[in-house]
Amino acid sequence: MANQGVHHVSAYELTIEPGTRLSERIRKGELIAVSENDRADQMLFTMAYLEDRGYKQYEIAGFALQGHIPHHQRAYWSLSNIIAFGPSAHSFRREVWPNTGAIRWSNVTDTGLYMAQIAAGKFPVESRTRLGFDRLAADHIMLRLRTVEGLDLEQLDREYGIDLLTEKVDDLASLEREGLVVPIRNGKLKLTRKGLLVCDAVTRRLLR
Repeated sequence: MANQGVHHVSAYELTIEPGTRLSERIRKGELIAVSENDRADQMLFTMAYLEDRGYKQYEIAGFALQGHIPHHQRAYWSLSNIIAFGPSAHSFRREVWPNTGAIRWSNVTDTGLYMAQIAAGKFPVESRTRLGFDRLAADHIMLRLRTVEGLDLEQLDREYGIDLLTEKVDDLASLEREGLVVPIRNGKLKLTRKGLLVCDAVTRRLLR
């Protein structure tokens, strides 16, 4: 792949959406959905296969050659401000002190409607959500655990007042015994490959 000029690979699982032709064929028994164990094996194979070919995994589904990790992805995983343009684009902006939350909003999905609203001088926003401080802290934990760099525990305590080493010491020890997290070094909490497969479940165990 690298020899063919492919610098970046996104390896997402297929989501079976209700009401689609695929979901109906599975419901009728015409097709068999891939089992959870098989999906895990496929993802572990993908991680090893791409790593052997020079691709660095920087988050659960993102792999890139040296120097080709997208800047916008780095911004997303670090909860930096993002202004996105185009249909379906999602933006994020932190509020200014004394407010301590953030705003997420998404543009309309229909291209014709998007262009019409732009032409009319309107903001083509379809939905807007305010994230309070607690939700922002939870998103920070979840997003950083998705990355190979991991969660900086000192930063978490400094910015959100959450000391996982004190509050969740038993859970952290249990997660390490289960092979889901790497032994903590230099204040960084990182998931193993096995842990990355169940990142959402690990995150729930660490939230207040």
